[in-house]
Amino acid sequence: MSSFVGRLKERLKANTPRNVSEKKVEVRALIRSGVLGIPNNLSEPLILISVGAGISVFRGMLQERQEEKSFSSTGEVYVYYGCKKKDSPYVNELTSWEVKGIINKLDIAFSQEDEPKVHVQDILKAQKNDIYNLIKEKNATIMVCASLSVEQNIKEALIEVFKHREKNPNALFEQIKSEKRYMKQLWNY
Repeated sequence: MSSFVGRLKERLKANTPRNVSEKKVEVRALIRSGVLGIPNNLSEPLILISVGAGISVFRGMLQERQEEKSFSSTGEVYVYYGCKKKDSPYVNELTSWEVKGIINKLDIAFSQEDEPKVHVQDILKAQKNDIYNLIKEKNATIMVCASLSVEQNIKEALIEVFKHREKNPNALFEQIKSEKRYMKQLWNY
């Protein structure tokens, strides 16, 4: 059983009245169509930014990339991942994909183990030259899978990245959005 399913069952048990049997529990959920799509040009770089279990959205894409015989027709993949601790269930898998060349660059922020605390948006700002060149010069597509609040922090970090070379960083951000090079899959708690 995956840790997510286990946590979900525990939450349901904790929030279920004692007089309701497990077979009678009703769970209401709102399911929306995803907004992530396939980038317009697969030969251009991808920047995947995610936190926590949000990386699972990108795992299918990376697993498919692993199954391909050659990566020559696809662009480079850069993964910026934030999680609380080094024992996150995805860290080993992501690291192995970097070693195999499926991911060209992997940066992980461990928000509860690094001192001072480092979040994924901090990594983006620290690598502003590389990030800017990927987006502006190489036409990278950015895909974000995070909570609403974290996505806002990521957006602000990208605008900060653009500030060091653009007179109007907001205009560049709006441009990449209009070109469908900024895609996001968000959730709210």
